[in-house]
Amino acid sequence: MPEDTFQGLFSVGMMAAGVLVFFMSVFAIVAACLIKANPKLWGIMLIIVGGVGFILIQLLWIVPGVLLLISGIMCVSRKPPYEDF
Repeated sequence: MPEDTFQGLFSVGMMAAGVLVFFMSVFAIVAACLIKANPKLWGIMLIIVGGVGFILIQLLWIVPGVLLLISGIMCVSRKPPYEDF
């Protein structure tokens, strides 16, 4: 009997992780599309999504997490173009 309960909880946890990965990926794609509008804000959002993914999903989020963190850091540290003319 306790084994069935454990399997049920495990399957619910895996389902929740799958849904979470889906929504985080969709949010990252939306952030990447809107990055031209406000690079600092969306760069911070990409860093947050990458960090939360590392914490919650761990091994499955290595490649997307690293790419999101790199793109977020590049957006935050980007300097606006200097126009003197």
